[in-house]
Amino acid sequence: MKLRNFVLMVLAIGTLPCAVCAQTAVYAEFSASNLQGGPEGDYLYGGQAGVLLDGPKLFHHVLLQADIQGRFVQVSGEALNSVQVGPRVSMEPKHVFGLVPFAEFNVGFGRYNDGSNHSTTDGLFSTQGGLTKRITPHIDALVDYSYAFYGYNYGIYQPQSYSAGVMYHFKKR
Repeated sequence: MKLRNFVLMVLAIGTLPCAVCAQTAVYAEFSASNLQGGPEGDYLYGGQAGVLLDGPKLFHHVLLQADIQGRFVQVSGEALNSVQVGPRVSMEPKHVFGLVPFAEFNVGFGRYNDGSNHSTTDGLFSTQGGLTKRITPHIDALVDYSYAFYGYNYGIYQPQSYSAGVMYHFKKR
């Protein structure tokens, strides 16, 4: 899936009925991924975008959400593009300095290209954690870290990604 197609899918969320939009947020981040076990061991740079759908609040402080995300990183022809989905858990109300911690587990698939004639598509599993900070009633800043296992060649590639960006909530909070 190309970045353009994924961004169009994210923007299409805005055409959903207002009841769905009230529980939806979209985000975009700059991402740097260290491809542990990769042929060069390089950092790959690019973007990450996604959609968050709010679920129930548990114990008045834990918000359960669904996250659909795509990450598209590359350098010098070497690229890893992925699409993942999974649950996300956020701690509410806000904690120290208004920061809200979150954690998630995602599954999906990734397509790796080494910059020459070799490419492969395999399963991708990741854990992710980070912090959000409300900037306005609709906009949050966020930073996160992700550690993944890419299924190619018995999981020798283990991308570690650092991302920072913004999130837009359709409902004023």
